[in-house]
Amino acid sequence: MVKKFFLFAFMVLFTACSTSQVNFYNDRIMIQSGNSTSYYDGQLIGKYNENFSTLFIDQKILQVPQGNLIVYEHARTDLQYEFGPSLQRIVRIVFDARQIIPVYIGSQLSAYHILLPKGQWLNILAQQSDTQELYFIYGMSTKQFNTMIQDIDPNAAFVPYKHVLKLLKKQKAIQSRWTIQKVHFVPLVVPFQVSLRY
Repeated sequence: MVKKFFLFAFMVLFTACSTSQVNFYNDRIMIQSGNSTSYYDGQLIGKYNENFSTLFIDQKILQVPQGNLIVYEHARTDLQYEFGPSLQRIVRIVFDARQIIPVYIGSQLSAYHILLPKGQWLNILAQQSDTQELYFIYGMSTKQFNTMIQDIDPNAAFVPYKHVLKLLKKQKAIQSRWTIQKVHFVPLVVPFQVSLRY
C-alpha cells in the first residue's frame, strides 16, 4: 500500500513538473514550464482571426520594450478534428520553412530556428500539450530567445545564431502562412481519432 502511494505521488509530481503552457493575457505573454512561470510585457498593437471551419487561428502582435514586435498565435481545431502531423512538421508547413534547427526540445514546448522562404532566420517557440491546440511565439531577438529558453530550462544550451529576422512593422509581422490548401489538403487537420482501450 505504501509503495502504491509513493508511486502515485511520484507520478503526480512528474506530471506537474512536465506541464507547459503558453498564454496571452492583459498585454503580456505568459510561459509556464513545470513550476516556473515567466511573463513578457508589451503593448498590443494588432490582433487578427482566421476561420477555416475545422481550424481557428487567433493572432496577436505585441510591441515589446526593446522596440521589436513579437507575434503570439493560438491555433485550435474544431472538437471533431485534431492536428495530424508532428509539431515540427506543422512548423515546417505553416511557415513554409526551408530548414528547421531544433534548439530546445521539451516534452510539450520546443524552440526552433527556422529558415523562411526569403532566406531569413526566425526564432520561434512552439507549444502543443494536446492534439487539438497549439501555440506559436516568434519574432524574438536571439537575446530575447535565449532569455525565454533559459527561463523554461536553466540547463538549456544557448542559441548560437545572431542574425535573425527582427520584426519591426505591424503590416509585415505575421510570418505564418495558414491556407485552405494546407489545412484541408496537406492536411494539417484530420478527423479526431478516438482510441479505444480494453
